[in-house]
Amino acid sequence: MHPNSTWETTKQVDAKGHFILRKHVIVSFGLDGLKDLELNCFRLQNVVFPLSVQRSESGLQLLLDPCYGIAGALAAEAVGVECEPGKPEGNESRIVIPAPR
Repeated sequence: MHPNSTWETTKQVDAKGHFILRKHVIVSFGLDGLKDLELNCFRLQNVVFPLSVQRSESGLQLLLDPCYGIAGALAAEAVGVECEPGKPEGNESRIVIPAPR
């Protein structure tokens, strides 16, 4: 499993002009019996929205629709999702969303 994080962006702004983020969650995905993999447009930083799981003839598909960067689909026999409150270690300073001026 590879950890990813998500959060809620509030309308409040801090002293540096960044939106205040809360409700941080570490989301991990696990795939058992990987059958197919198609990834496109991978970049140094990627944003996926939306991410969905749907049934297919061979099992399940994890679909990555692009917002910025990566897009694709992963087909597997089983898909697991694990959510844990908090931020991934070492990422505290990397999550910054500037508010529009």
